[in-house]
Parts: sequence; structure tokens; C-alpha cells
Amino acid sequence: MARKKQQASRRDAITESELAVTAWRPPTGQRLGLFGLGLLVGAAVVTPVLFLFAGLRSQLFAALGHPRQLGQTPMEVLIFGGVVVGLALLAISLTYQVARVSVLVRGWRRYLTRLANDLSPRLTTRARLSTLGYVPMARGPLAGTAGNPLTEPLALALAAFPRALLTGEDGAGKTTALWRYALDIARRASAWHIITGRQVIPIIVPLNGYALSDPTPRDLRVRHLAALLRSYDAELLARHLPSLVRRGRVLLLFDGLDELAPDQAELIVQELHGALAQPRYRNMQLVLACRNAVLDDLLERAPLLRQFSQVQVLPLGSDEVRAVLRRADRLGQIGGQSADSVLSDIERRALLPIYCRPATLVMLLDLLDAGHFIPATRAHLLDEYEELQFARANVVDARLARTRRALGYLAVALRLSGLAEITGAQAWNEREAVRGLLSDTAAAASNLAGVTRPLGFNERELTEAVDLGSMAGVLERGANGVGLRFRHNLSLYLAAARHLDLNDAGLGRVSPTLLRPEWSEIVVLWGGLTTDPAGVTERLLRLAQTPTGTAATARLSGTGRGTTMALALALTVATVSMTTLALSA
Repeated sequence: MARKKQQASRRDAITESELAVTAWRPPTGQRLGLFGLGLLVGAAVVTPVLFLFAGLRSQLFAALGHPRQLGQTPMEVLIFGGVVVGLALLAISLTYQVARVSVLVRGWRRYLTRLANDLSPRLTTRARLSTLGYVPMARGPLAGTAGNPLTEPLALALAAFPRALLTGEDGAGKTTALWRYALDIARRASAWHIITGRQVIPIIVPLNGYALSDPTPRDLRVRHLAALLRSYDAELLARHLPSLVRRGRVLLLFDGLDELAPDQAELIVQELHGALAQPRYRNMQLVLACRNAVLDDLLERAPLLRQFSQVQVLPLGSDEVRAVLRRADRLGQIGGQSADSVLSDIERRALLPIYCRPATLVMLLDLLDAGHFIPATRAHLLDEYEELQFARANVVDARLARTRRALGYLAVALRLSGLAEITGAQAWNEREAVRGLLSDTAAAASNLAGVTRPLGFNERELTEAVDLGSMAGVLERGANGVGLRFRHNLSLYLAAARHLDLNDAGLGRVSPTLLRPEWSEIVVLWGGLTTDPAGVTERLLRLAQTPTGTAATARLSGTGRGTTMALALALTVATVSMTTLALSA
């Protein structure tokens, strides 16, 4: 019994009490401090009155010194005493209430300010197209109906639906949209909105870390959400999180539903649906972000997702790409080429499907500014861009090869483990966490592409690769420098695809793991990394010869779907690779 009490005392304090201006009470220590401040202000208010009316003051003090003679005190002295006491009580009460509200507002503002300071530099780096006039567009569930446009700015579409499923291709800007949405809310915050109960708290929730926290059946994992608030030193909000969620004053921005293993994603969706079904969470607001490649599979495994309003991030059209290129041209950011000639080259070579996403278009602008030609495939675009990142960090030749090999193993290990980053308690000992992750997945990672090879690097080189990847911008740290992840999913996919390319035996059937939807982008990039016709043929044959019996191993929903997935991937790889061969010829 004593042990249970001790464990309970160590857990973070979370209360169901209201965090409203009319109901919130500060902790005991703060209450005493505020009351002391009220006494000082009351004394400061009363002191000038006592000095101004010295005669009445003397009579009042004399009467107070002889309580038995109080009945003989003149009426004006009693009235004066009542006024003094009333002024003191009023000053104490007003000071206490104003200070209490100020502490409450400061607690909100601390989180919102720190969140804005954290997101602003990230968006400056990641949302470069915004400085070139690009406004992300989206299509909501009501698009095209009476009174609703076919497309609208993404920010307006998200604000219109309190429970939304944000979808889009890799690099379409889903994570950036969540960050921008949270930043706009934080910047528009005001004390009046906080006091009147209209201010919303955005919480960005990476689902890979959320899925590792202690589950709560048919409910939110409130302690993990509170820990996210505490990472910004928002103890006040963290303690009262349940009441804030219940009153609809929290906006949960869940990012990376597609990065979870299918079973994890299904469990998370069931928990959220169970929470939404409870009357106390009827005002809860949330957004779930998921890429299109795995959406159909998730909708089949977790049909409850269909109850969310789907908002699709749209790719850039040719006119939008032209406008961005022209603005970049005026700023001298495309290496001296003209915007029209670049766009003409893209359209002539049918490369617009590659460069119609914000992430890939930013990569192209960087490559053009560095004097590169327009890459012909997405795999080559990602490969050249990563090489440019490392070159800027002075990582070249053998050092670059070692770093890429280590990052390839790290990417595959993260994908095999169902994670997108090293987070949580493990992140505090990053070196040990990386070593443990690679150790746990070494056998599966080595055999994934058909051949077993040694790692090719030691622990020191692995640590160096992580540091160099962070310097180059391929990897990034989490909040407060804790945690490790690839800066963009496309970087993770490329590193994993390069791992398959380096360990490809060229023989045998494809591992059933590669047929899962979460590996589809990696397999496509794997096919696009080679320009050798023999290598392309071998990979196509290996995909096509994968038997339908692997469908069960791959956790697909039927024996026929394994063949369908394999052939679909084979055709995609063929399209990407044959385009490269035709252009090179």
C-alpha cells in the first residue's frame, strides 16, 4: 500500500478542476503571496487617507484604544473608520483578483510565446515558398457544393472543421500546415481572449511518440499531452489539461498517422473515437495528418476514420509553379536561368508531377541556385539535394559514403521498428538509444534486400554520422535539443532506399516486409536509384515473382491484394526507371 502511494506521488499532477477566470484558484503558496501583495496595496491606499484627515485619524485611534468607550465616539469618526476599512478591503480584493488573473494569463502566454518562438525558425527554414508568395490550397469535404468553392486556402479549410483528417502526398506540406496553423493561433493570442474563454491552445502531437506512451482505453493519453506542455514549461496548463480539453480550449494536431505500424494506427484511431464518443469530450478539436499512400489501407483497417472531415492538401498547378519560379528569378535564386525556360524544360520532360509539391520544388530551387541541372527523377532529385546538403557541411568523398551508409541503417531501423524518431525517455541517452535501435533491427535490416553484409561502420563513426547529418540538415533534434529524427520523411525514404540499393543481391523474391503500404515510397525510390537496365529488370522480376501467399505475412487484407500491390509497385518502378533510361538515351 505504501509503495502504491509512493508511486502515485511521483506521477505528474493532473487535475480535473476548471482553469477558468471565475473558478481557478492558484496553489497555496501563490495564494499567500498574492494575499500579501494585496495587504501591501491596501496599506498603500489607506495611508494617504489617514494622513489627509489627521484629526479624524487621531480620534479613531483613540476610540480603538478604548473599546469600551466606542459607543461615545462621534458618528463622523465611525463613518471615517468604515470608509478606511472598506477602502482597504476593496484594495486587497481587487489586487488579489487582478494578480490572480495576471498569473493565469501569464501561464497561457508563456506556452503560446514559447511555442511561437519554437515554430517560427522551423517554418522559416521549411516553408520557404511562403516568402515567394505561395499559399497552400486545399479541398474540403464540401468542395463544389452550393455556396462552397472547389478549392480554398488550407488555413481556412482547417479552421472550418473542428475534427479533420488532413491528407496529401509526401512533401505536400502537411506537417508545415500543422505548424503554420499552430503558429497563427499562438500569434493571435490576446489577454482578452484568454480571460473571456475564447483562446485555444494548439498542441502539436507527433504520433510516433504518442503511440509509445501509456495507453488509456477509449480515452486520450492525457499524461503524454501534459508532458508536451511541460516541455515548454507550461505547468499551469498541464495541470488543468483535462478541463481545457473538455471545454474545447485545446486543439490537438496529431502528425504522422501514416508513420505508425498498422496495428498502432488502428489502436490510436479507436482510442480517439472512444474519447470523442464521451459526452465530456464533445467539444474536443483535433486534426489528424496522414499521407495518401497509406490512406486507403488505414481506412480499411480503421473505418472510424471516415467520420472525420477529410481535407486534402492540393499540389501546385503549373501556374503556381511558374509564379514561384518567377519570384525566385527576380530574387536571383535560380542560378541565372529564366523562370520560363526552367518551367518549359519541366513541362517538356513531363516532370511537373515531381515538382508540383512544395518540398521538392524547394529542393529544385536550391539545386538550380547551386548550378545543377534539373533532375529527371524524384530519386535523383533527393539524392542530389542530399549531396548538396552534405557538401555545404563539408562532408564529401569517403566521409560522405560512411555517413550515408550509417544513415541508411538508421532509416531502415526506424521503419522496421515502426518509429519515425528517437523520442521519449530514450532520447536523453541518444547514443545508447541509437545503438540499441540498430542492434534490435540489425538482422532484419541486413536481410531486407536479399543479402547479409556487415554494418561497415563502428560506434564512433555512427556517432559522427549522426552529428554530420544534423549539421547538414538531413537529421534534426527535437524540442529543447532532445530527440532525433530525419528532418523530412523524404530524407528517411531516400536513406532507406539507398540501404536497399547497397545491400541488393539482385536475386530471389522480395521480402514480404517491402510489400506493406508503409514501405511503398521506399521501394519506388529504390527502383529509381539505379540507371542500369539489368538492375531495373532484376528488381521488376523480383517484385512480380513475389507470391500471393506473402499477403498474409505483409498483413494485407486478402490473398489477391499481395499480387496487386506487387504489380502496382513494379509498374511504378518501371515508369520511374524507364523514364530515366529514355532520357539518358
